[in-house]
Amino acid sequence: MSIILFLFLMFFSRDLIFLPEDKFNEDYLLQKQTTNINGIFVFLVLLSHSSQYLNIDQEIHQYYKIFKNFLGQGVVVTFLMYSGYGIMQGIKLKGNNYIKSLPSKTVKLFLYFNAALSLYFLLNIFLQKSYPLRHTLLAITSWTSIGNSNWYITAVLLLYISVFISFIIAKDKYLLGICLTLFLTITIVYIQMKLNRPGYTYNTMIIFPLGMIYSYFKEYIDKFINNDLRWLGILLSLYGITSFTYFKRYSGGIEFYSVWIVSFSLILVLFSKKIILINPLLEWLGKRVFSIYILQRIPMTLLAHFNLNQHYVIFFVSSLFFTLILSLLFEKFFMKNIDRFVEKFKYQTYQ
Repeated sequence: MSIILFLFLMFFSRDLIFLPEDKFNEDYLLQKQTTNINGIFVFLVLLSHSSQYLNIDQEIHQYYKIFKNFLGQGVVVTFLMYSGYGIMQGIKLKGNNYIKSLPSKTVKLFLYFNAALSLYFLLNIFLQKSYPLRHTLLAITSWTSIGNSNWYITAVLLLYISVFISFIIAKDKYLLGICLTLFLTITIVYIQMKLNRPGYTYNTMIIFPLGMIYSYFKEYIDKFINNDLRWLGILLSLYGITSFTYFKRYSGGIEFYSVWIVSFSLILVLFSKKIILINPLLEWLGKRVFSIYILQRIPMTLLAHFNLNQHYVIFFVSSLFFTLILSLLFEKFFMKNIDRFVEKFKYQTYQ
């Protein structure tokens, strides 16, 4: 896995442009660049999940293990950060019309998820694997899993609902809406903690409202840090905070973890101000975060079932290939039809 990680880093680094002194990428949060960066992290998610089906205790994988242990749930922070940022940008641009579109956005995500879940039902029939009825019913809500990845979908669904509730209350008072979203997010986190949910199901959720906060204050942030000295000073300060909290992020409770994940996320965002990254393959991957995330375990499970996980290169390359094919088919035959169905239903409802 270390070799695959190294080759991947070499692959996209050739398209990485570092800007000269006192030059900044003013488009660092536009869709083109954020999609490319998401492409990096969706690949890392694939790498991380595929390692769960392999024996990576051998010395050849030690560098990847160090990298994976450092990153942890940080592998999803760009998805949450850019999603929160994008939603707040949409609210600022379209106001109440965008807020009204959030329920249909939430319904589409829920239907996408259940369409993918139907494939896991078929997979389990093939594998002669069964789950208790209660567990299966909860899986439909994304609360439990029947072999699929699920926690991220639960988190995003809850975050969309939180934004909608917050801005229905706050209306055009954007800062109040953000504060309410932050409050609801923290409430959801602590409820999940009380329910003894695994930490990975909630410990990155705070990054979504962070993206909204960044959107709200972006103009002021950009004015302040569009200077190499200030940019470097803030980056080093965040690095210091990240390093200090890193070793206590699990033992120190959710508070330490939250400080670590927030500072780590801000490092990524601020670092992206000094680079330009345009790579067609990364962009292609970055546009398919949902379908890749939700479908990847189908080929991984099947390959492992037929003992094709004995060699990590064959397993990963095969998993990647079949996941990408599945993603294309899923988008064409499921997601597009779901989009049409929801839009048609909205139109008929308004009529």
